[in-house]
Amino acid sequence: MFGNCVLIPRTVAKKLENIDAAFIHSLGDLDYGLRARKLGYSIWVAPEYVGTCSKNSIRNSWVDTKLPVLERLKKVVQVKAFPLKPWAIFCSRHSGAFWLIYWFLPYLRAIIGYKNLAASPTFAEDISQGSSQG
Repeated sequence: MFGNCVLIPRTVAKKLENIDAAFIHSLGDLDYGLRARKLGYSIWVAPEYVGTCSKNSIRNSWVDTKLPVLERLKKVVQVKAFPLKPWAIFCSRHSGAFWLIYWFLPYLRAIIGYKNLAASPTFAEDISQGSSQG
């Protein structure tokens, strides 16, 4: 559950309390929804969009394979990507016995490149766009 627009019943909010302070920028909404599900609460999804967000450009991001690997690694651990401690907390809570493997995936993707950006819910824009063609 991405929490850009959510309605949370008071009974659920009292039980779950607030978003975990371990999540500085992202993952808090997903963690909240997953914790709610673990406690047996249902998650309802609106039948239509109530708002939209643009996807992020891959230019100069941790998935931009035109950047050197060390630069991509520096970017993947930043607050708007997969900071080490919050991502570890999230994975250990919600990814089962092999959570460490899941935790490592974004860092591996930063090294070898994100192979299927078309499937990414976060990134758009081919980095070749905007380049001049002769």
